[in-house]
Amino acid sequence: MTLSQNGSWIFPEKIEINDIHHYSEQLSRVRFDNNIFFDLSNTHTIHSSFVGFLIIAKNEAERKGGELKLELSDEMNKLFSLLNIGDYFKD
Repeated sequence: MTLSQNGSWIFPEKIEINDIHHYSEQLSRVRFDNNIFFDLSNTHTIHSSFVGFLIIAKNEAERKGGELKLELSDEMNKLFSLLNIGDYFKD
């Protein structure tokens, strides 16, 4: 995961279980004064624990007065639809 100049989190093509701990550490350092944007537009494969990370990130952002916004690839849109979580992450 890299941070863009505008503060967006840009995720890699494949997210594995070993990546989740790093993302969680990064999330714990975020101030949610504004919205947080996760760019998954190039992500094609995720470990199931990443869904849990996204739920935690959304809840934490909302608890602190912000929002979590997602940009999803076609593969991630299909996966979110299959898991019936797409509506949960919509604006």
